Amino acid sequence: MTPLPVPLAMRTTLTTTMLLLLLLSNLPASLAAEDGNPAQFGKFQDGVYDRHPALFFSARDVAGLRASAGASSHAHIASRLREAALTMMERRDDHLPPWDPLEFGAIWNEIYGNNLAAVAFYSFLYPEDAGARDFTIEYMDRMAAQPNWLVTLYPKDEVPIGHSLAGFATAYDLMYEHLDSTRRSKYLVALVNSTEYMYRMSFIRGWGFQYLQNHQPTNAVALLMGGLVIMNDGYHREVAVWVKQAMSIMGKSMFITNEVTDGSLNEGVAYGSYLSRSLLKYIFFAKRHFNISHEDNIWVKKHFDFYYRSLQPGFQRTVGISDSNYNWYYGPEAHLVFLDTYVLRDGSGNWLASMINTFRPKNGTGASFRAHRWCTLHLEYIWYDATLTPTPPPDYGTPALHHFESWGVVTYGSPQPARVNATFVGFKSGKIGGAAVNDIVREKRYPEWVNGWRNFNPGHEHPDQNTFIFAPNGVPFIVEGLYGPKFTWHSNVPMFSTNPLPARQLCKPPWVGQMVEVCDWNWVTCEKSSVCNFNGRVLAAAEQNGTVFIRGDSADAYEAGLGLSSLVRDVVLLNPQLALVVDHVRLDAGSAVSGAASFFHNLDWSFEQEEKGILHGAKIPRPDGDYSLYWTDDQNRSPRALLVDEPYPPGFQIKGTHFVQIEFGVRKPLTRLAYVFLGPAMALESLVMVPREESVDVVVQVNGQTYTVLLNSQLLVESANASYCEVTHSSGDAKKTFRATGSATAGNASSPGYKGDHVQRLAESLQLLDVVFDKIAEDVDECANSMQGCEQLCVNTIGSFHCACRPGFHLDANSTACLVSPTTRAPVTAVTWTAATDRQTTAKGSGARTRRLPDPVILVLLTAVVAAAAARSL
Repeated sequence: MTPLPVPLAMRTTLTTTMLLLLLLSNLPASLAAEDGNPAQFGKFQDGVYDRHPALFFSARDVAGLRASAGASSHAHIASRLREAALTMMERRDDHLPPWDPLEFGAIWNEIYGNNLAAVAFYSFLYPEDAGARDFTIEYMDRMAAQPNWLVTLYPKDEVPIGHSLAGFATAYDLMYEHLDSTRRSKYLVALVNSTEYMYRMSFIRGWGFQYLQNHQPTNAVALLMGGLVIMNDGYHREVAVWVKQAMSIMGKSMFITNEVTDGSLNEGVAYGSYLSRSLLKYIFFAKRHFNISHEDNIWVKKHFDFYYRSLQPGFQRTVGISDSNYNWYYGPEAHLVFLDTYVLRDGSGNWLASMINTFRPKNGTGASFRAHRWCTLHLEYIWYDATLTPTPPPDYGTPALHHFESWGVVTYGSPQPARVNATFVGFKSGKIGGAAVNDIVREKRYPEWVNGWRNFNPGHEHPDQNTFIFAPNGVPFIVEGLYGPKFTWHSNVPMFSTNPLPARQLCKPPWVGQMVEVCDWNWVTCEKSSVCNFNGRVLAAAEQNGTVFIRGDSADAYEAGLGLSSLVRDVVLLNPQLALVVDHVRLDAGSAVSGAASFFHNLDWSFEQEEKGILHGAKIPRPDGDYSLYWTDDQNRSPRALLVDEPYPPGFQIKGTHFVQIEFGVRKPLTRLAYVFLGPAMALESLVMVPREESVDVVVQVNGQTYTVLLNSQLLVESANASYCEVTHSSGDAKKTFRATGSATAGNASSPGYKGDHVQRLAESLQLLDVVFDKIAEDVDECANSMQGCEQLCVNTIGSFHCACRPGFHLDANSTACLVSPTTRAPVTAVTWTAATDRQTTAKGSGARTRRLPDPVILVLLTAVVAAAAARSL
């Protein structure tokens, strides 16, 4: 492994600038703090910084933040931070990075940067905990000892550096007052090397130009954080270029994001939480440091829905579309409190964060991964506004239908407590990358920034158009395959057999899947193929009194050679424990399709064979009863299914899936296939299809009740008065009806309107950076020509100066003269790793703080060197 090189432009000035930073000081930490309201942290700093901390908040905020840790307002977050720190200290060998670079780079190591931010913030909140402080410093020592933060097997993947750099920059900013001059120098070199390397790679790697993909904000925001922290230590001219590059990347990304008007992210909820973690940090930094506001961004305003409307009952699982675990990779508590504090201001974000934290499993299925568990705790603490009383949205507890128009996902029933008849239905049929991105590519918007699919990376998409998810009673009965191979049969969608077989490679011969299927278990790519032109679409969505109708068409997701004229799937929720799915397979006259296979999955439990008269089925026995499904075609034939337990290849966190594979013959021009799904309170009596030329009746009898469902097999109805679906529910002498007409036709994703002025608007926003850079660069060194009344040392800060004393002395009440300091000992915890340090006190006007300085003899030398450097720069 080779060290990341020091940038050429800085090699001649690095030593001088490093010496200069030793003389710079931040404002006193004991200055009168504000009330700790996070709204203060997001205010523009106008180019005036307190040295450290400055990244997320200023020295004037420190006392309020620390006081909040002992108050009821933040106690629920502080307790989790304490648990994280104590766990790391008690199991130090499991959590400290290795000293050995070979060992450090041998594994995917994002955990080190992730956990560092949490323990550093805990140490910052509790400065009296010497054990935590010394543990954090040793952690940073080990990080700084690495020649670089790459993973050996992935030398062209900067994501591990992104995590390490973000965590290390955060820790450096928080721990600065506890670092001696040697460590400040060593840590700053690590920051400079990694930040400059990320700057160079931003022009080479995909994350520099591929929008709405998790690598981009992870790395670009890490570049921004490194640059901001380094710039705050005296590097102005060199680092300003790095910061501007990060802001340019993310500024472009926000223009693209604004097109996604439903608040979603096409990578799904799990990877979406990963992407938005850094995206929200960028929004915060842009406002705080440069007065660039994104408060009018449509995606930001709607992003709460992405978490709220994707939740299954019980607050533990999400819809599970695309590569996913069972819920979220990062947060989402921090994301939600950010949205509440800076966008919503109604308590709903705080409420949802609390509910998720309360009900999320601490171990086993649905628990956070060890590498992700603590890494957003500091963000949650910083952004949490305790004045916003946790308040659920007005429709909480009432099942509602929601359509993510750009994402192509429809959900019903989220969120609500897990209980009997708390039901969740999910459906997806959309464009690869989401409608907004797909339309940007197709319509060639943003031509200066976007060159087709080269600028997007839908690698975590699945071949899942027209997939269906069902959780009656909150029990995950029919689910998606989550993060595994990109096989069509791992989604709940049909595949087809032909005679003869297509010439292209098939992942599951003789069955032909959707075009984004990837047989080598890799990621979906669009740049060098046309697969991203193969899409689905939601055609209709309607709900009335608990009856739900959703329709999608996925024919365009399959290769044209199959001759699929349309492939319509209707999902009808008849009652909370009874769902009907009907596929209308319409073939062209020349189609070679002869058979269809449908798949339905469960990740937790195996299926068992079931029969009901002439109907074949499958069931999953559970303590509360059987969850079952049955099927038939429009000739009332019900073949026996294959029940498969399929392990995933090594390397996937999901170990495998269990699925039902149902194979039917199909006829031209139209075949209808019906599947009925039942919760334990439902006992199926009969399932019959009555086909007509352009419609079909499906009659379902359960528990002595009859549901007659008339479905129109035409792709789209011609008028608002024509019906997609009519349901008659007969129970004794009582009848209830439901009708989904053409008015239920789903519209396309709305767009804010492409104006073509994006280049100019981005340039105008980046000019705000120059205003801040100029203020910093033009700062007058008040100490350059005189001691300004200071007895021992005069230290310049941006916009002012303060006096300082050598080790063993402290400032008097006037903050100019130096008095001999008494020897003091800091309190320690039970677990300590002590480090001897020299201390000195600095002050400016209204308060004081402790910081470390080098040996007095070196200070004299440094003063001369800095003066000479200043003279050369004139």
